[in-house]
Amino acid sequence: MKTDASSTRKSLKINSTVELISQWTQVQLSDIKKKQKLPVCWTLSSGAYMIGNYLVEQKLAKTWRTSDHNREFVHNFVSKTTAILYCLCIQVGQLVLANKLLKHDAELGLLETDAEFFRYSLLTAKNNKNDFKISLWVARLTQNLAQQRHARGLLEKTLKSAKYLKLWEQVP
Repeated sequence: MKTDASSTRKSLKINSTVELISQWTQVQLSDIKKKQKLPVCWTLSSGAYMIGNYLVEQKLAKTWRTSDHNREFVHNFVSKTTAILYCLCIQVGQLVLANKLLKHDAELGLLETDAEFFRYSLLTAKNNKNDFKISLWVARLTQNLAQQRHARGLLEKTLKSAKYLKLWEQVP
């Protein structure tokens, strides 16, 4: 019985020590976030990213969800880079650039969703051997892909312009 009691005490002591270390880490991270002028960025063990007060985590294969310090939903982004840069821009006050990123990413997301619907409709039309619907869905899909290329180009231009932003010079 003595070995059982001592092992239980040791496991309780280890658990309380781990809890204390976890609490200390959270306090230190919140202090760092408050003292820094630029947002602190780090990778979490789950593959998510903390950018200042924002959390960026992958939800689906092509979807990156951002949430604020209250863990309230902000936006689902198509690109991880766009999501991270959006969070940085919001926190340093680059609201015009953040809105551009949000607009172009939302447009690209809608176009990609439409393309999936057109592909499914085209497949259904092929299975039903309906020539009119096949030509209709091929035309819509072709137009959608051209719009996607244009939207992706606008998003890439915005990302490239953000690269030269020099955030460290614009901090108050």
